[in-house]
Amino acid sequence: MTDSPVMYSAGMDMGGTFTDGYFSDGRRAVVVKVPTTHFDPTRSVMACLGSGAARLGFTLEDFLATVDLFRLATTIGTNSVVTGSGDPVGVMVEPGAAGSLYGPNEPNPAIGTFVRADHIVDVEASERAETVLGLCRDLIAHGVRQVVVSLKRQHRTDEERLRRLVRDRYPAHYLRSIPLILGSEVADVDDDELRTTTAILNAYLSRPMAKLLYRTEGLLQHAGLAVPLLAVRSDGSCSRTARATAISTYSSGPAAGLALVAAEARVHGDAVAVGFDMGGTTLDLGLVRDGAYQVDPTPVIRGVRVWLPVPGLVSVGLGGSSIATVDDAGTVTVGPASAGAVPGPAAFNRGGTAPTLTDADVVLGFLNDGQALAGDIVLDAERAAAALAPLAGGDPVEGAGLVRSAAHDRAASALADLLADAGIDPAAVTLYAFGGAGGLHAGAVAERVGIGRVRSFVHGGVFSARGVAGGPLRQVYEAGVEPGQDPRVVTDRLMARARLDLETERLAPDDARIAVDLHGPGAGAVGPDRDPGVTRVVVTAVLDSPPVPSVELDRPVPPIRRNVGWAGAPLLTTAVDLAGLAEGETLDGPALIVGLGTVHALPPGWTGRRQGHDGLLWERSR
Repeated sequence: MTDSPVMYSAGMDMGGTFTDGYFSDGRRAVVVKVPTTHFDPTRSVMACLGSGAARLGFTLEDFLATVDLFRLATTIGTNSVVTGSGDPVGVMVEPGAAGSLYGPNEPNPAIGTFVRADHIVDVEASERAETVLGLCRDLIAHGVRQVVVSLKRQHRTDEERLRRLVRDRYPAHYLRSIPLILGSEVADVDDDELRTTTAILNAYLSRPMAKLLYRTEGLLQHAGLAVPLLAVRSDGSCSRTARATAISTYSSGPAAGLALVAAEARVHGDAVAVGFDMGGTTLDLGLVRDGAYQVDPTPVIRGVRVWLPVPGLVSVGLGGSSIATVDDAGTVTVGPASAGAVPGPAAFNRGGTAPTLTDADVVLGFLNDGQALAGDIVLDAERAAAALAPLAGGDPVEGAGLVRSAAHDRAASALADLLADAGIDPAAVTLYAFGGAGGLHAGAVAERVGIGRVRSFVHGGVFSARGVAGGPLRQVYEAGVEPGQDPRVVTDRLMARARLDLETERLAPDDARIAVDLHGPGAGAVGPDRDPGVTRVVVTAVLDSPPVPSVELDRPVPPIRRNVGWAGAPLLTTAVDLAGLAEGETLDGPALIVGLGTVHALPPGWTGRRQGHDGLLWERSR
């Protein structure tokens, strides 16, 4: 019997606070977490990758030369939306649509959210070059960095003509070139409003995302990467960066995490599971039923409906680095503003002075004073206390309790709404806790909502990165079918594109499973004669990823006991290393279970049991 071929792989999830990596040589796996450097996120990628290669015993160059699959997901787009930090966008629409963006109401919800009202201008489809150029110059002069041209569906060819007018005068290679994004290219749908709002959000995210992906790929190739960098999309598919649009990467990291929740739920037989993915900047909640999650083709993002197939995730601006504020009435609010990794929470001792959820965790003892985190961060309880004290009249412990309580109330409200909208009894739910802060806060949130079962994982801090590394390789292609057009022609064209893309991405097209979905009233009746009822064709190519090995645990350290500020009063709490728990061994709360840099905070009245190599099952005992 021969050994299976060794497959080297890298899966990375770039978050708003930390960048996570899951690296494998086919037999071993290592995990890495480093702070995300917002002024240049590529530094985070290279630092994470370099550390992963070293832990596998390679130089960076040698590891990259042997990597067969390199996939990158990012929550940069999600964080930009949550924090309102995207690019200034200009929009050209047909006369009369500046307020509605072709929708039924004025103002359109996108106005004031992703585009300013004074950055929207009217343009006739038949306008001359000088007029179009003048409008573009005026928008650029007002600070716009991306310009969307979105005309009515029947004027699609006029969109292309307007772009040619601009490019003839300012070609793409000119420094003064004006970036134009066509609504019809971003969203090939008949709904004029949906196409326009989708193009606006894409432009809002486009420049920072393009800069990130292209610079990352260039640095990796320069360092020796021989295969294309694959950008993970929101629907779980992936493609080389040249084929990715900014909006398609939205929520790709959380999507990979939710896909892994679905896979784990199938293994454990959990009929209803909810992913509780809390990082440094956001909390993402996703519902899984019978091992599958819903994909929403037209999600509402900050009140704006867009055309983007995404898992049914609810994103809340709440994480470890979320900043806490107090109003005149003494009410504490946590998030959505975030301190990120730099300057980070006050406890990071990197210049941050605003109180955060992580500071509260440190002051109350959930995280230990002097504890080392990723990126050479050493937690400082004194600085955390100084930041929290003003929230409660100078009492940092009381302030920390208010912050945790406010954060848990906000998370519980979002989770309860998710379950109520789906008609699900919380008692039937198993909460899957992951992300850097998920294990710290899932128990308290579960109690508030009435959930009595929680699962967490050895690799919980880099759970989404593992989902990126081990998920199937999916490529999705779709196109509309024009009236009178034979849908088989469209299908053949998409399948040819799929095969070519798989080849150029160094994947094996002959090994792919190809599925064709036809949409429209005639979707089930395409035969020898073309059926005019088919309006859209979707081709999906799927390749299985090689198995991803589990991460080996470090040698356990002896358990200790310390006071921790659970709700109500400090309690003497056992802090134990996860590697010190045997398979099936149980532990009564209150307890802190530590493994691979992740803390699982088991509340009083709960028991925790080690399940297999990777998991912990928490159950409420009273």
